[in-house]
Amino acid sequence: MQTPKTRALALFSLLLALGLAAACDQTEQANQLVTEMNAHIEKGQELSAQATARSEEIQSKNFEAEREEVRRLGRESADIYGQARDHFGQAADKAEQASKLKVQDWFREYLTLKAQQMRRTAEAFDLSAQEGQAAAGEGTLAEINQKIEEFEARIEKINQENQATLSRIKQLEEEHRTDLKEVQGAK
Repeated sequence: MQTPKTRALALFSLLLALGLAAACDQTEQANQLVTEMNAHIEKGQELSAQATARSEEIQSKNFEAEREEVRRLGRESADIYGQARDHFGQAADKAEQASKLKVQDWFREYLTLKAQQMRRTAEAFDLSAQEGQAAAGEGTLAEINQKIEEFEARIEKINQENQATLSRIKQLEEEHRTDLKEVQGAK
């Protein structure tokens, strides 16, 4: 026969089990978002490599003699860097969504930092796209080089800002190496 005390204990146990199940579901959701984040990072990195190749090709050209080719490559570079920016922005969105779920505190911090890192990377790719547009635009070689140098300085600042974030991400990865292995494909 159940007493009020055993009924209350049984109800508490049921609620606890439901609460734990809900928390597990949130971790699974976070893992799925991390998988999606990683897919965007990978695609963004592939696009970045393509755009970098175009940028390097621009540098090998004679600006005056091959101006139209430089413009074409600049437009292509800008377009591809724009696509990379979009993928890193989407990766940041996925990390941010996952960080808002019920997950362990260290994992929430990790996801929040990854979102920050991805947003800054997207910003750097946006500036790289603007560099390509500058190469495709009008102006003398000196004017275009000045614009590109300004973009490069801003990109370098973003990369420096990302260093502290990356250091903390690496620290969390070291501290929770075993836990991260459970997160499918965490990068």
